[in-house]
Amino acid sequence: MLDPAPAITSLVPSSSSAGNGPLSLTINGSDLQAGMVALWDGNSLGTVTFNDSGQVTSSVPAGFLTRGKDAVSVRSLDGSTSNGLTFTVNPNATLSQLNPSVRTAGTGSFTLSVTGTNFPPGSELRF
Repeated sequence: MLDPAPAITSLVPSSSSAGNGPLSLTINGSDLQAGMVALWDGNSLGTVTFNDSGQVTSSVPAGFLTRGKDAVSVRSLDGSTSNGLTFTVNPNATLSQLNPSVRTAGTGSFTLSVTGTNFPPGSELRF
């Protein structure tokens, strides 16, 4: 008799920025087993670390973390594959313009305008 197919219910974290990694990914669900394999868009991440039947962890190499949405699933020892959950990889922020781009030291405070793309909410500019 085959074991029940694994099911996954959440990923922690469920998103990251492009290029971050390696990333430790916790996969929560049911009927998870020692020795199963985590899949990233169908590509093996390798054997998971078994915590219990409701949780496993896997390492995601930086090379897998590129822009877009990826499906994460697990494959059990008998070959059955779980449902997939979406992991979102956010593109890196890019600066394209600073205004003013030059300032003389000691002339007091000023407002700096920053132009670019892919700034996530809560972004901070640091010198």
